Amino acid sequence: MKSTLKEIQNLFETELSELYSPGEIKHIFREVVRAVFGLKSHEIFLLREKQMTDDEHSRAVEMLDRIKAGEPLQYVTGVCEFLGLEFRVTPAVLIPRPETEELVVEVCDRFDKNKPLRILDIGTGSGCIALGIKSVRPNWQVMGVDVSRQALEVALENRRRLNLEVTFQYCDVAHFSWSEPFDVIVSNPPYVADNERSQLQKQVVDHEPDVALFAPPNDVLYFYRLISEKCNELLKPEGSLCFETHYRYAAEVGSVLTKKNFRNVELKRDLSGNDRMIFAQK
Repeated sequence: MKSTLKEIQNLFETELSELYSPGEIKHIFREVVRAVFGLKSHEIFLLREKQMTDDEHSRAVEMLDRIKAGEPLQYVTGVCEFLGLEFRVTPAVLIPRPETEELVVEVCDRFDKNKPLRILDIGTGSGCIALGIKSVRPNWQVMGVDVSRQALEVALENRRRLNLEVTFQYCDVAHFSWSEPFDVIVSNPPYVADNERSQLQKQVVDHEPDVALFAPPNDVLYFYRLISEKCNELLKPEGSLCFETHYRYAAEVGSVLTKKNFRNVELKRDLSGNDRMIFAQK
């Protein structure tokens, strides 16, 4: 059955009215239309009487059904905006968060943009941190590593889509080595405790990858200790380590770094006022 954009918008508003606010529904509809038609927001209004083909109608309704079932919008459309760039996302990678954008901006602002610094992103996922840094600081050499081959496939696709020169490699960080040490190591490691699972949104728990969300059972600081230890071989003298962390454990992560003899350990709050980023010097 064919319908116009206006009619399909009415369908979205009716079907999602008990799940989302009117503003959220408007955003969801715009993102679906952008995915199906490639239209921008102002074009939707201008073409609201545009008739959809049977295929377009079917795709829009399929996306609506997936959203009603609780699947995150970014997985439904397959894209997520990060630092003004459009990233491909799949259930193999975390959906990039605004807090991680803040981490990338802070890293880019803290270090000399005129030096050809070597940057390592551990647990790169979609590549949003590595590619985001490269987009802002094109003269820096950036590398991303991940233990998930499926995640690296997404990162490689994003590298191609964005046409940015970033090296990606599959590895378990515990066994990772490199010929030259790095000036800066950045990581947003899994930092959610398993007993916090019930406190997360159902969308997150049901659809985003556990391996990228949850720390090992009974050891929420595992990856912070592991990465800080690997800095002995991977980070240059005077080099910097930059973490995103859970606000509940930020002080503990800082203590881990102090015990590992890092200097100038600094906790920084995100725009919501939560301790979210940690910076330290070897």
